[in-house]
Amino acid sequence: MAMLVSELIEPSSIQCKGTQVSEPTNQPSDYSAEALAAFNSAPWTTIPLDNTIPEQYYEWQVTDSYPSESRDDDPARRRIRWILQLEVLAPADYAGVPLQVMYFIGTEDDPKGTQTSTWMNPRGHASRLRRLTHHCGVPDQPLLLKGKKFGAFTNNSESDGIKYINLDSNFYHIGQVAPGTTATRSQRFRPNSAANNGASMATSATVECDSCRQQVPRADIMSHIASCSGPASV
Repeated sequence: MAMLVSELIEPSSIQCKGTQVSEPTNQPSDYSAEALAAFNSAPWTTIPLDNTIPEQYYEWQVTDSYPSESRDDDPARRRIRWILQLEVLAPADYAGVPLQVMYFIGTEDDPKGTQTSTWMNPRGHASRLRRLTHHCGVPDQPLLLKGKKFGAFTNNSESDGIKYINLDSNFYHIGQVAPGTTATRSQRFRPNSAANNGASMATSATVECDSCRQQVPRADIMSHIASCSGPASV
């Protein structure tokens, strides 16, 4: 038999007076006046009402990285995906904020990723995941992303009433951009453009390859990345 919540409360422990509730006369063993003081002084008017964070530049650390499958009653239809658990390092006001990023590799036609074409789609999630592994110096080992640090902008979106934090797929080295920098979407995909708030992202004639660490002419960086095989170092 289900027990009503009211049966779990001592009648004499809480006394209601209109819309106010007095402090329990029989305080629980883990009651903390210090914690109450912290709650009373908290910045309630500025605490977010949803699960998003400002659209700006953050420095991140990967706290976990592992393969998974989507949920479906039919195991054959479960799509393979890669999950990253991230944590904000900076700005300090948001340090420790977690973010889960899911890279869906499987499709409705190829949920298990058995077809080469599923992986080769340049606009697919496999390409986005490889960009991050390549940037972090582990181009073919997403498991080794755990512990890696990088920078990226975010943008917020909403679908069916649910708000999401989206991680841009253009990645930066720690220290390359000031945490908290805001930039337009087009600027986010140009790592060496100046952001809206005047943060310096100086343009140079060469770019360092994230895999072999060689300086490559800016105009040749994409073809170099396509053929570069390391050695990877971070």
